[in-house]
Order: sequence, then structure tokens, then C-alpha cells
Amino acid sequence: MATVQKTIDVNKSKLIVLEGCDGSGKTLQATLLYHFYTTQGFALQEREPTGSNIGKWIRKELKGEKMSVRDIQLLFLANRVEHFERMNADYQHMIERDGTPFIIQDRGEPSTAAYAETSGGQLTLEEVIDLHRRANLQKPDIVLFLRTDADVAAKRRKLRVDGKERFDDLDKQVKIAAAYEKLGSMGVYNWVDVDANGSIEDVHFKIIDVLEERDLLPKQKDTSRVSLQQWKDNFRDWLQRFEENQRLHGSALFPPPEAGVHPAQ
Repeated sequence: MATVQKTIDVNKSKLIVLEGCDGSGKTLQATLLYHFYTTQGFALQEREPTGSNIGKWIRKELKGEKMSVRDIQLLFLANRVEHFERMNADYQHMIERDGTPFIIQDRGEPSTAAYAETSGGQLTLEEVIDLHRRANLQKPDIVLFLRTDADVAAKRRKLRVDGKERFDDLDKQVKIAAAYEKLGSMGVYNWVDVDANGSIEDVHFKIIDVLEERDLLPKQKDTSRVSLQQWKDNFRDWLQRFEENQRLHGSALFPPPEAGVHPAQ
């Protein structure tokens, strides 16, 4: 594989990756974390599949069973490379002005490795990790694995408004969970388990606390910005406004009110 340009000053940026089985609430938690970081300074959010042609191809394949697990994960890698390159180009003026950002990633290298492990030997954890290093993609500074009970995750998956995907079946999720367990025990990443069975607020604050303990929160230089304590004190009010706004714009982060169950409860 050809080496690509380094992405967003990889020696200085902090890459925070949220991982978990489908239904763990990682997309919502990654979005909330990104919004918190933007109150502190310059941050970027990275989620795949993107809206590029490769991303659209992946989304189509996730709804079917035609392409092999190996090939889908290689497409994710290609999508990740192009997206980081595009962010580097699109935000260069902001990087020059505000410095290298924190990057909040909803799934990343560990996810590709874990899902590839279910390919029946077509692609291994070790091969995926090696491909990411050869592609010169940044290794995560921390991996936050949102651990959920199987029944909790299954309930949340049923609430998704964008339909069922090929990996949603329980037997596949069990294999993916086992692959994550193996990956977390390998010592490759700065891996932290976060109990994600609780409420949105509970899980969000656990994530914040982990990042604070590991000195991975933005350093506040502008006293006019929202402090961590202010964020925590006003989080419920902010979350309510955020949820209303997301529903107004048809976001898949929250189910319709008539569903009666919150995606992270």
C-alpha cells in the first residue's frame, strides 16, 4: 500500500476514539463530546462512512450481504484515509490560526480490526493494525470502549431510525464483542472501558472524567469560554435543547418521542 500524507499534524493532534458494539451509544456520545470540546476550543469530529463515493458504497453494502467482511473493512480504511486528508485540506486555515485540534472519532482503527476479526481468517486484527501504520494514519491517543450489556444494546439497536444493518444479528454482535475483548487485551492501544449501561448524562460524565484523569481535555486559555463545571451544571438543559434541535432536523441520534425509550437508557 502506498504511503499517504500525514494527517492534521499527527505528531501534535490528539485523537480520541469512541468504540463499542452496535447499540452502545457511541455515536451520540461522540457527538456530545465533540460539542463539549468545541466550547473549549478547536475540535473536529470524524465519523465513517462519509458522504464520499466510497462512503456511499459502504453504506449500501452494510444493508446487504454481497461484499465480504474483509472487503468492507478495507473500504472503511480507504474512506478513513481520504477523510483525514480532506479534513487536513479543508481546515488548514483554522489549524494555522487555532493550532492542532482534538479529533473526536466515532469508530476508527479498532473497530475495523474488531469487525475484520469476524471475517473467518480473511483479515486479522494484526493485519488491520499494520495496514493503518503503513497508511501513515495516526494511532489513537486513547480508545474509549463503551461497554454495554447485550440486552441493553439490542434494545437500542431496535430504536435506530436508519434501519437494520448486516452486523446487527445477535450472533454477529457476540463475535464482534469477543474480538473487541481480544483487541483490548493486546496492549496495542491506550484502552479504557467505560460502563455505558446508564443514562446519557451518566455515560457522558464518565467519559469526561476519564479524559480529565488522563490530561486529554483542552487547556482553557480563554476565560470567557464555558468551564467544565459550568458544562456539568447546565448539561441537562443543554441536552434537552440539543435533542429538540436534532429531532427538528430529522437526526437519527434520537428516536421519535412516541418510541417511549431513550437511545441511551
